[in-house]
Amino acid sequence: MKVIVENPLNAYHSPTAISIYVNILNEITECNDEKELRKAMKFISANYPITFNSLFDYGFGSNYMWVRERGKAINLFSLLNSKNLYIMKKQLINFFHGRFGNKVLKSRYREWWVRFWYGVGALTCTLLFFWTIQLMSWLSDLINYVFK
Repeated sequence: MKVIVENPLNAYHSPTAISIYVNILNEITECNDEKELRKAMKFISANYPITFNSLFDYGFGSNYMWVRERGKAINLFSLLNSKNLYIMKKQLINFFHGRFGNKVLKSRYREWWVRFWYGVGALTCTLLFFWTIQLMSWLSDLINYVFK
């Protein structure tokens, strides 16, 4: 699972709080799915019942988990469920290939659908490339003008 550390832990915490924080990160990286993650968080809160509950809050969303210092609204770190990201990626690829859930475009229409989206992608990349070249040209002209 992918952990995103958003904010540092307050440096004035006790060594116990820091070890709990590191223990949480280690447990999260060893989990493969949400069920294991929920068990690991219950295990950590059971191992440190007083200090964990007095220092940290944690919760689960539909496809993420967050951990905060108690009483603060800023997350220390969050965790995205990579399985949901994989499903979204697969749905996007299926869309570009003319597959919409149980419905699939007929082969001759699907061929044109795919060509259309590849064309849109190629045109977008070409325009971005030329805009980048134009921006770099403008910046080099500005630098040459400033340092003349």
